[in-house]
Amino acid sequence: MRNSIFLFFVLLVCRHVDAQLVEIIIPGSVNNFDSKAKIFGATLYLVQDGITISKSITTNTGAYTIAGKLNTSIPFELIVSKPNHITKKVYFDFKNITTKGQDISVQAVEELIIELFAVKQGITITISPTDYAEKFTWDNDQKIAIPDEEHKKLSQEKIINLYKEAELAAQLSILDSKATASAQAKNYENAIAYADSALALKQNDSIFLKKKLSYQTALTSLLADEKKIEDVKLLLTSGDSLFILAKYPEASIKYNEVLKKDPLNISAKKKLDNIAALTVIQVSQASDAKELSKLL
Repeated sequence: MRNSIFLFFVLLVCRHVDAQLVEIIIPGSVNNFDSKAKIFGATLYLVQDGITISKSITTNTGAYTIAGKLNTSIPFELIVSKPNHITKKVYFDFKNITTKGQDISVQAVEELIIELFAVKQGITITISPTDYAEKFTWDNDQKIAIPDEEHKKLSQEKIINLYKEAELAAQLSILDSKATASAQAKNYENAIAYADSALALKQNDSIFLKKKLSYQTALTSLLADEKKIEDVKLLLTSGDSLFILAKYPEASIKYNEVLKKDPLNISAKKKLDNIAALTVIQVSQASDAKELSKLL
C-alpha cells in the first residue's frame, strides 16, 4: 500500500515536471546601440539554471531565432555576446504561464531587438553575473512576455553613465599629464591652461583646484625671479656706466641696490671692491697733490 502511494506521488511529480517543459522561441535581431547597425556573428545562448539549453548566431542581417525546451517554473536567461562588445543578459520569468496539452511551443515576443554597446579603447566596464540589461515577465492575458521598461531604461543609463565617467577620467588623465609636463618644463602658463580645461570638464574638482593653485604660485615666483633678474641687469648696466665716468659714489649706490636684490651677485661685489680701491688711490692722490701744492 505504501509503495503504491509513493509511486503515485512520483508519477504525479513527473507529470507536473513534464507539464512545465515548454519550447520557448525567441526571434529578433542584434544591432549596435549607438549606430543601430546590424551586428553579424553575435552569439546567443539560452541558459537555465546555469545550463546552456541552445545556441544561435546572428546572420549577416543581424537576425536570429533561438529556441529551447525550458522548465517554466524556473527563470531563464538569454545571453548575447560579440567580441569588442559588452555582453548583454536578458532575464525571463515565465512561472505564470499556463499551457494545455503536450509539446507546447510559445513565442516569447514578436521580436526581441538586442542592442550591444561597443567596447571603447582604454575603457573597461565590468558587468556582474546578476546585472541584467532587460527583464521580461509572461502575461497570460496578452499571451506574450512583457518587458520591464523602467529596468531597461535604468540599465542603459547605467552603461551610458559608466562610459561617460570613464571617458571623462581618460580626458582628465591626459590633461593632467600635459599640465604636469608643462610645469616640469616651467611653462606654468600652459600648465594653468590645462588645469582650467580640466576644471571646465569637472567643475570644482579639488585635485585640479590644488594643482592650479600650485601652478599659479610657481608662476608668480618665476615672474618675480625674472623681474629681479631684469632689475639687477639694469642696475648693473647703470652702475657700470657711472663707473666708467669715474662717478664712484653714484656707481656704488647702484651696486649696493643690486646686492639688496641679489646678495650673492659677484659682479656687483667686484665693482664695489674696485671702487673702494680706486677711492683709496684717489684720496692718496688728492693728499699728494695737496702736499705738492703747499711745497710749490
